[in-house]
Amino acid sequence: MEWSQEYNMFYTNLEGDIGRGIILYVHESLKAEEIKVDSRFCEHLFVKLRTSRNETMLIGVIYRSPSDSSEETGRTLRNLISEVSKLNFTHHLLMGDFNYPGINWDMMTSSNIHSEEQKFLECLQDNFLFQMVNKPTRWRGTNTPSVLDLIITKDPDTVVDMELQSPLGKSDHCVIIFSYVCRVDVKKTKKKRKSYSKADYVGLKDEIKQTNWRHILGDGSENINEIWTKFRGKMEDLENKFVPTYEIGRKKNQQIPLDKETLNVIKEKNALARKYLVHKDPDVRRNYNRTRNKAGKLVRKARKKYEKNLAKEAKSNSKRIWQYINSKSKSRQGIADLCTDPRDPKSEKTDDDETKANILAYFFSSVFTKEPDGEVPQLKARNIQIQWEQRYIKEETVKKILRELKVDKSPGLDNFHPRFLMELH
Repeated sequence: MEWSQEYNMFYTNLEGDIGRGIILYVHESLKAEEIKVDSRFCEHLFVKLRTSRNETMLIGVIYRSPSDSSEETGRTLRNLISEVSKLNFTHHLLMGDFNYPGINWDMMTSSNIHSEEQKFLECLQDNFLFQMVNKPTRWRGTNTPSVLDLIITKDPDTVVDMELQSPLGKSDHCVIIFSYVCRVDVKKTKKKRKSYSKADYVGLKDEIKQTNWRHILGDGSENINEIWTKFRGKMEDLENKFVPTYEIGRKKNQQIPLDKETLNVIKEKNALARKYLVHKDPDVRRNYNRTRNKAGKLVRKARKKYEKNLAKEAKSNSKRIWQYINSKSKSRQGIADLCTDPRDPKSEKTDDDETKANILAYFFSSVFTKEPDGEVPQLKARNIQIQWEQRYIKEETVKKILRELKVDKSPGLDNFHPRFLMELH
């Protein structure tokens, strides 16, 4: 499971034996927080989005197991939908695998008026909800394709540009892509970064040679801090002049480069999936299976080649391989639930971030040294004189240090990039 640091991950039932698990990713530019809904139906996840100053949105992800078709499960699911649809939100969006194959969504009917499917339909109608998926989203073998994955909203005009794409891997559920129309206030700040690989180092060296450093730095009568400030100011001017900048765009997940053949096979796979949904032709299905397997084989081959090249460059470009390894990490460690009373390990635990922060702040402050009240005692002044030995810094020593700088490292306290300094030797 790849995870991008540009998204916040919300999940439930990933640990333990309860349910199949649900994950929802929300872009970091959107203000999102999880909402706990008290329900006996366990497979659900709800998140609140602050879309604009005066509007909020409720996003819910629900999974109903096909093996649990009891009346109790159906009733708890309908109660859950009724409860969240009455919550005070500007927008409501529910998604998930509901596993109701007996519903004809074009006619809004079911095969049996006393079935759980019919009760589910009535629940949506009673809560003024609209179901937007009208094409089969799941098929397997000779089974009749059916609409199992649903997108439910209160306003049908908000869900647009829906597209059903071929399943991922060997899954039998389609990938559903759609847009939700609403007002969103997203604060975008354009950040700039210097491109040291495209800098004009020839022009930089020429101007450094022509610079009258004695005039800039003085005759040495000033203290070292004043001289350093002047030197740094001049170097920053040169850096701004000869090193171009570029705007940091949206970060993209590290993707494996695919050749033209692989991209064409993936495109053919998606086309066959759409064709099968329309015609239900067994020959098209068999052709789709062959193309899907071929696409998977080509992608695995490309991934193997990409990882092999990363391994070869591990010593010269260690950051790149670690970035790839971290992108494959399946978990992100956070702060576990904490006891509300640090002195009592049996006290109730909390998962609230603010409460955790207060508990940790209290614990850390408890080990601070407690100073007595009153005035701070004054230390007696001592006159210490140290004879400063004359130091000579050779030009070759400075050049050697500059040559050995690692250009893939971050800037130090002087805020000058190693690549910028290394080019000066």
